Amino acid sequence: MGPGRWSGPALTLALAWALAGWGAWSRAEVCPTACKSQGCTLDDKCCHSECLGNCLEPNNPGKCVACRNLNLEGKCVETCPSGYYRYKGWRCVTFDFCQDLHNKCKIARQSGCHVIHNGECVPDCPSGYTMNSSNLHCTPCAGPCPKVCDFTNPKMVDSVTAAQELRGCTVVNGSLVINIRGGCNIAAELESNLGLIEEITGYLKIRRSYALVSLSFFRKLHLIRGHTLEAGNYSFYALDNQNLRQLWDWSKHNLTIAQGKLFFHYNPKLCLSEIHKMEDISGTKGRQEKNDIGLKTNGDQASCENEVLKFSYIKTYSDKIVLKWEPYWPQDYRDLLGFMLFYKEAPFQNVTEFDGQDVCGSNSWTVVDVDPPPRSGHPGWLLRHPGWLLRNLKPWTQYAIFVKTLVTYSDERKNYGAKSEIIYIQTNASSEP
Repeated sequence: MGPGRWSGPALTLALAWALAGWGAWSRAEVCPTACKSQGCTLDDKCCHSECLGNCLEPNNPGKCVACRNLNLEGKCVETCPSGYYRYKGWRCVTFDFCQDLHNKCKIARQSGCHVIHNGECVPDCPSGYTMNSSNLHCTPCAGPCPKVCDFTNPKMVDSVTAAQELRGCTVVNGSLVINIRGGCNIAAELESNLGLIEEITGYLKIRRSYALVSLSFFRKLHLIRGHTLEAGNYSFYALDNQNLRQLWDWSKHNLTIAQGKLFFHYNPKLCLSEIHKMEDISGTKGRQEKNDIGLKTNGDQASCENEVLKFSYIKTYSDKIVLKWEPYWPQDYRDLLGFMLFYKEAPFQNVTEFDGQDVCGSNSWTVVDVDPPPRSGHPGWLLRHPGWLLRNLKPWTQYAIFVKTLVTYSDERKNYGAKSEIIYIQTNASSEP
């Protein structure tokens, strides 16, 4: 019997027995056999079956020294009646009592706030369950369980270690500041630890994160509420990210920003078209003022033209793929340095260009440099289709493939280049021996 049982009415009864003299405590040893462990009164009358030890009155569950099972407002009971819930294993409490514990915990931004599970008021739901906010009851999760992570101050993610503190979080109740300046295999680490976040109630700030190429590691983020705003205005803030080239793959990703504005400055490899897509999809178009998005400091070191390269010939074998694509020549053909052909195994058709890439050179894609078609005096050389033979592939395996141009850059001619869509090609099965 834990010390928690000796409180309230039970403690009063215990004191009464103590005042009656130590001899009374020994009477349980000489109680009639029929009384068993519930004990008896001073005149050898059996206590109620819900008593444990002795009692002040016979057969009265409200006069027990201690309860065998549960204490309900000073009365010993076997189980809690309807409308009451077990608490700490020895007493019955009301729903209002449990809800009051829960609310005080939430106001203090603590974890392990009380909920109701299997008729008991307990700290937090067990694994595989989530709380129904309307009645505090734990219900089975449909898929991965949500996990709310509370932060009074903005949570700074400036290392893999800091990111690991967010592992498993699905809702960030607060704001996030990403400030990753170095480290290798960063994209994979961030996706592993931040990839389940679906909602941020405050703002998201990406600042001087030189190691980031894309924000695709936030693969499930679909809502930024903006309850708290950076500088009183911004729910999404991107400043001085020297290698950031992509926000998300907007053909596959949806993001809603409930309130607040966007801020983009000094992101030299992030094209304005990428920012404008975010405005359209997130519902923030028209909120920004003139100086919120820097027209001269975003994308000023990137090739941002959206011309599309198309594959013109594909031939598959069990261990190789022959590829050709349509010719591409800039206004000055000398600016075309070649092509970059990207490929990797892809069991599912859901990959993006920047998956697994970071500035350290980590890259889940294999990259092949392809020279442009040789220039000659023949009148048709401009129409020759460049191509490549991919070798040493696995039989009966699906590959994701895309190609893009490699062009020189200058202030006068900065907005050109072309890239194909990502295509999926499966090699043939192995030939019979």
